[in-house]
Amino acid sequence: MAGLFTSRWARRRAAADDWAAGAGEAALDRCLQALDTDPAPNPDGFIQPGFYAFQLERFDIATAVLECGRDKFPTHPMILLSLGCSYSRWRKPARAIPLLERLLALGSSTHRPMTRLPCPARQSATRSARAGSGQWYSTQKTR
Repeated sequence: MAGLFTSRWARRRAAADDWAAGAGEAALDRCLQALDTDPAPNPDGFIQPGFYAFQLERFDIATAVLECGRDKFPTHPMILLSLGCSYSRWRKPARAIPLLERLLALGSSTHRPMTRLPCPARQSATRSARAGSGQWYSTQKTR
């Protein structure tokens, strides 16, 4: 078991080194290979490749990896957040909003529930999705 643990972390570290060196695709490939060979991945095993794919705008891969992570860890906040954001950036608000609402509903045991916090962006996104436009409101200012 120690070999698996060492191998798991060595592969993730090597992927992080690839990423830092600007080799994003190599980092993503290394993470996906590590995930494929890990018989018992922890949440980070899904989050790291999901993050790399998200940054590379490979939303199909990001959401596929993070969906697998959500199946295994359905209440992990970073997986829910990453998956919701990936769907949002992929312009699929109908899939993003329930994930982000689930994240907010989970709250925290040490803080007040996040659903009580004001969230104008979530409200705008919800209105947009309900209106059927399928568009997120841009956070970029137009000139």
